[in-house]
Amino acid sequence: MTRPIDVAMVADRPDKAFLRGRWIDLVVGSEGGSDDRPLYVTMCGAEGHEIRMLQEAGVLETSENGAISDSSQVVAVEANAQAVLALQRQYPGLRILEEDFSSILSGPGIEAWPRKKEWKAVCAADIINLDFQGPLTAGLGDSDLIFRDLQLVFKLLHFHRVAGVESWRLFLTFCARITWDDATCEAVARYLRDNFEFSEAFKEACRLSCGEAVVDVVESGSSVAISELGEEDVQRLLMMVVPKKISRLAVEDGWSVRTEWNSRYGHGASGDRMPMVSWGFEFRRDQAASTEPHRAYATALNGVFEQVEELLDTGEVVAG
Repeated sequence: MTRPIDVAMVADRPDKAFLRGRWIDLVVGSEGGSDDRPLYVTMCGAEGHEIRMLQEAGVLETSENGAISDSSQVVAVEANAQAVLALQRQYPGLRILEEDFSSILSGPGIEAWPRKKEWKAVCAADIINLDFQGPLTAGLGDSDLIFRDLQLVFKLLHFHRVAGVESWRLFLTFCARITWDDATCEAVARYLRDNFEFSEAFKEACRLSCGEAVVDVVESGSSVAISELGEEDVQRLLMMVVPKKISRLAVEDGWSVRTEWNSRYGHGASGDRMPMVSWGFEFRRDQAASTEPHRAYATALNGVFEQVEELLDTGEVVAG
């Protein structure tokens, strides 16, 4: 059975192609990776456009028989058996972990960690691309708001710190759909309101970049209002929530974080297209995150909308 992600990958639409090109440019320009850890880890899907682009850029060397000759620097993560077979046929020699990323990290809980040495190395890669096609999961645990997918990011931050990595990048993408229950919607609104109180500058940046309507819904705290947001406003809500949470997680683990882009695309599309949101984050080890966490967090929040944008279906980029 063909998955929606694979249909989208085959289409190679201009907006996603632009985003993919941005990813590859940063991989090509990176000086990271080593014998101990890969340069790039990606959830590339069955079509593997990124793998082809990395071959064309010379990052992945190919032997005379067409096989990838050095499989140490680029790793594909793919749990679907059919997708794995497709990747193996198109890119012989490609290093593939036949798991989902959550399994590699032993789930989102901080009490369990990757069991295999290879998995630990993958979790400390120079650039990791979590190109999720589903929505951001959220719920309440012991009355606390938990973003399950973002807990995986926290574990990645930890692994990079333990591995002695000084800087690394994360590419992150979600479908812009809200599947949260009423209590979770109210908790998300409360979470953002608390941050509005912490930083008036962040609140005003949200108003300027995401619109009065979305900020008003957050301040109302109404689960009904959140669940009834239109596609574009759901995208804008997530463009507030996700980089804000990533900033908090990073500073708590001793990293400074820069939101390199805060993007949305695919809204209003018909057929098998879905509204999406995507970010690029650069993390650097920073003593100030430990000694002055409030200042480091405020600095991170101030940069959340530094490059907020919409990727049009023509491949053009406009202010978001």
